[in-house]
Amino acid sequence: MTDSAGTIREDPVTCEAVEIQGYDIILGYDWLISANPDINYKEHTWNYRDNEPTQLLRISAA
Repeated sequence: MTDSAGTIREDPVTCEAVEIQGYDIILGYDWLISANPDINYKEHTWNYRDNEPTQLLRISAA
């Protein structure tokens, strides 16, 4: 699947085939939990999040 920024990821998705005019695919809650994308409802866009964990370091000035 390709997000709004053009990032492509292949994730297994179980789905049912139905014809609904104007929609390529409808993704459900299970997919949202698995992919955990950033969704911008105002812009009608979504993007995969970086999988790299962010490491926070505590720095003290002594």
